[in-house]
Amino acid sequence: ISAEARWSPDGKDLTYIRTIDGVSNIWAQPFEGGEPRQITRFTEGLIFNFAWSKQGDLALSRGAVESDVVLIENFR
Repeated sequence: ISAEARWSPDGKDLTYIRTIDGVSNIWAQPFEGGEPRQITRFTEGLIFNFAWSKQGDLALSRGAVESDVVLIENFR
């Protein structure tokens, strides 16, 4: 998961990925101070990366991470 922060298009916020209970959303921390605010409202999945266009549109990649564990034993 990306740990990079990015400036908002208007330069007033630093935006970043915050993952709570396995769900990622984009948050914004105002440069002038104050409480961070949630930008996206996803209820499942992880955000892997994101970017802002000059016009203020948000592009992101998101999904799930799955892994399988396989035990292989060598019997002789």
